[in-house]
Amino acid sequence: MVQARAASAQLEAAQASRRSKLSPEARHERYNKLLDFVKPRLGRKPEIKLPQVRNSAWTNLVDLASTEDQLRELAQLFPTWSASGRILDSHFSELFIRESAVLRYIARLIRITRSVRTTLVSFTRPRRVRELCKI
Repeated sequence: MVQARAASAQLEAAQASRRSKLSPEARHERYNKLLDFVKPRLGRKPEIKLPQVRNSAWTNLVDLASTEDQLRELAQLFPTWSASGRILDSHFSELFIRESAVLRYIARLIRITRSVRTTLVSFTRPRRVRELCKI
């Protein structure tokens, strides 16, 4: 019984260490590396066709973004994703809005989401968007 508890405690400690936060430098490095992977694979005629960009790359980019400039850079890439024949769904839209709100760039968030809403991202639940933006 005591050994089982000790093993359980060791397992929990190992899992906790794997879930530790990235340092700001590592976060920025991962963001740039993923962005460098994604950029040449966007548009009607991408420079690099394979491997293709997965939808999860966008989620990871938003999760790794830590500044307003990074979010603005992502928002500028949305039309090229659309030109590729792909769409960003409402789950991604909500994630982008939430992350922008967390970074406390509400005024810019509203401007970005209005332009994106009209051009590309399908906000299937406008009420939910208003709740997230607290407009």
